[in-house]
Amino acid sequence: NTSSTIDSEKGVLELSNWDFNKDGCTALQGQWEFYWQQLLTPEDFATSAPVPSYIEMPTAWNKYNKNYTSDGYATYRLTIKLNSKYRNTLLGLSVPSMSSSYKLWVNGEPFSSNGVIGRLKSSEYPKSVPTTNFFTNNTDKVNIVLQVSNHNFRDGGIRKNIYLGTQTQMLNKREASIALEIFYFAVLL
Repeated sequence: NTSSTIDSEKGVLELSNWDFNKDGCTALQGQWEFYWQQLLTPEDFATSAPVPSYIEMPTAWNKYNKNYTSDGYATYRLTIKLNSKYRNTLLGLSVPSMSSSYKLWVNGEPFSSNGVIGRLKSSEYPKSVPTTNFFTNNTDKVNIVLQVSNHNFRDGGIRKNIYLGTQTQMLNKREASIALEIFYFAVLL
């Protein structure tokens, strides 16, 4: 049960009135902060105020703006405002495969990663596997910082939605996607 009726604006996703049990899990789509050719960490945002551009999610960065080459790296950032009833609740993020390596933090803590981010092709180790992980949200805000680098694919960045929901919703979503992959694989055979 996925509905995504709310888009983030200028790097903020307003979910104060969102009820996961009623409204389902949500796609983190819309405008995210975007820092081209910068690999920023949560510490960087805590200690300085980098000036953002914005990018529509999900979209390959080179498709969004012709000034961004497919080869490159960037940092994305999103602040999600949640209803206070989700404080100290276990929530899940379903992160798609990305082109071609990424590292993601939730509320300043490393959350998931694939491969090794690189400023150059020689330092990047590409890996593209979807992941679902969980975190206990301890405030009314969720801060996501996401570094992506691409030196191996035709399109760079994030072309599928990241989803946020309760533990049960995200586990069900993961099971469903695994079942679908097995089904497709069987069809191919």
